[in-house]
Amino acid sequence: RNSLLLNCLFATGQLKEGEMEGEAYFKVQQDKQHPFIVHASHIMTRVVGTEFNVNSYQPEAVAVTLAHGHVVVRDNETVAAGDCELKEPGATASLVEGGLKKDMAVVGEVTSWREGIILFDDASLRDILLHIGSWYNMTVVCHGEQALNMRLHYVYDRNQTVTYALQMLENIAKINLKVENNTIFID
Repeated sequence: RNSLLLNCLFATGQLKEGEMEGEAYFKVQQDKQHPFIVHASHIMTRVVGTEFNVNSYQPEAVAVTLAHGHVVVRDNETVAAGDCELKEPGATASLVEGGLKKDMAVVGEVTSWREGIILFDDASLRDILLHIGSWYNMTVVCHGEQALNMRLHYVYDRNQTVTYALQMLENIAKINLKVENNTIFID
């Protein structure tokens, strides 16, 4: 699966920049003379030396979470909203309608994807199934839209099989899922 696209454009002078899609964890060595800038959808994150996570799977819901250090996040679409500084571990800047929203998260939960553990907290069944379908390279088909809006807390290990992940989801959501020819069907 190629969920992360990272294009690094290292200038020969003062600035190092990268553009990404998907999710990535960055460890940037401190260098005040040569800041590092990460572009993800409409979000720009300026870094001098720190560790942080960027999730941009959905361009309208990009989130930057600080693990250590200090970053400055800017919504390039809403210039009037100003910058959002993240200075303490767990501080998160999320793209919402009208600009950036600052919140707190548990760093270990945000970065658990690095070990293959995927956490969803109050996520729609639609988002969960799209994520599972994307990871296992499968199409998702649902005939009843109402079920897709169900909100769930769901955790799965993507190192397991799709069958295992879907069985857990069936038990939690009380739905029937079937897999045929690389397609997940929701009854």
